[in-house]
Amino acid sequence: MKYNDVECDVKQQSKGQFTNDIVIQHHDMVVTTADLLLNIHCKYDLSNKSISNNVNLAVDGEKVCFTQRVAALKDVDTTGSHSETVSSPNVTMKITDLFRSDISSAQVGDPLLLRFSILEKSSPYEIFVRELIAIDGADMSEIVLIDSLGCPTDALIMGAMNKVDGSGQVLEAKFDAFKFPTSDVVQFKALVTPCLSTCEPIKCDVSGPDGRTSEVHSYGRRKRDTNEVLVVQSLSVSEKFGFQRSQRKLDINDDYDSSHNSSKVERVVEIDSCRNMLGISLIMLSFILAQTILIITFACLWTANKRETRLSTGHEWPQSQLTPTDNYSANLSHEFLYTRKQF
Repeated sequence: MKYNDVECDVKQQSKGQFTNDIVIQHHDMVVTTADLLLNIHCKYDLSNKSISNNVNLAVDGEKVCFTQRVAALKDVDTTGSHSETVSSPNVTMKITDLFRSDISSAQVGDPLLLRFSILEKSSPYEIFVRELIAIDGADMSEIVLIDSLGCPTDALIMGAMNKVDGSGQVLEAKFDAFKFPTSDVVQFKALVTPCLSTCEPIKCDVSGPDGRTSEVHSYGRRKRDTNEVLVVQSLSVSEKFGFQRSQRKLDINDDYDSSHNSSKVERVVEIDSCRNMLGISLIMLSFILAQTILIITFACLWTANKRETRLSTGHEWPQSQLTPTDNYSANLSHEFLYTRKQF
């Protein structure tokens, strides 16, 4: 496992210190309680590197020159060793807008900058970039943006690496935000090689938007170097048509809300209908009861009135319809009428 292998989730805690979590599984498909989790810490001495060069000092009158190891002057032993300790550069990769402000998300088509820089301003190194690739955050599919020679593969996606303010310690390339169809996360990974003094650019033939080929300089290198540094950066990119998806989601929610509300309305209507039927039934029952009371009252009044009428006209009541009191009154009336007829 390499210390700069990001595909194995190796993390850098501090300068020269790396850590990773390793799970030893007893089953290759599932995780069980018998599995073992190991937290690994490794330390690499990347702080300093010693660079040495043997030189030959020769004095010729007033001229002082540096030559390689040759016997220019036999009588003067000028061979010596010159050494110097130079700190390794710390290189970062950032994704910024055109104002060079750091961003973590963008929309497709937004103009952006991919920026590589050495943190130490006093570093004697310059940098160049090659094998820049963009990786899909979902299925790890990838496309090459800067090839192994340091040239852009498609200028319409990403341009060449250029110096910023004439300094080889800061390189940047312009590009428009893009994404993969299966994911909104785009991961950029590149190899950055430091070089002492000056990095020589490479000439690249790049096709422009009009189809014409032009020659541009890009700061890459043809040969792989053991001092190369792997840098990684991620960006979340959303579609500019995201509102349509949101609209579709909103439509679905609206349909759900409308159906949910309609069911509520139906339940309310059913409850109101039941309440109305109950009210109507109570009203009809009250009406029937009132009618019954009126009919009974009218019957009683009509019967009493008819009885008074018969008494006043002298008609007899049928025996079946007379009470004992009524029979006694009827007999008295009959005797009284009979006595009047005799007189």
